[in-house]
Amino acid sequence: MIEFKRSVVDGAQAPEAKVDRGGGDAVTAYHFAPPGDDSQPLPGDVAFLSSSEGAGNAQLLGYQDPQTEPRAAAGEKRIYARSGPGVTACEIWLRADGTIEVENDAGSVEITPEGSLILSNQLGSIELDALGEVTFTTPLGTYGAATHLHASPWGPTGAPIPNT
Repeated sequence: MIEFKRSVVDGAQAPEAKVDRGGGDAVTAYHFAPPGDDSQPLPGDVAFLSSSEGAGNAQLLGYQDPQTEPRAAAGEKRIYARSGPGVTACEIWLRADGTIEVENDAGSVEITPEGSLILSNQLGSIELDALGEVTFTTPLGTYGAATHLHASPWGPTGAPIPNT
């Protein structure tokens, strides 16, 4: 992969990519991807070039990222964006056990197969478990509906009264 450009032909989107077939033989061809997939290859990616009807016509049907190690297991889908060759900027990972993970260097969101939701960053996290209980973890401690105590001038502190 040498270069990618977004082109419009007769009012329709027609992105093109320039690839080196080896030995300096460069070809520019139309880029094809599934509907809903708006992604560009990076220079250095490996392209699959298919010939097409007509002299000198070719289509680019897919790409491989040769520098980023694949991590998805059988049955999983991992979508990631790159800030450069071999550098993952963020990802969405649909795991075979039903877990959904979304993350970047600053934070993450996870939905477990049981329905728990966990939001986290470098300073803390919030978890909503499958039973609806919320737990906050911050540098000051961990707090939740089951553990949060209320001060009382009439006696010892106690857990909150349910549904109040």
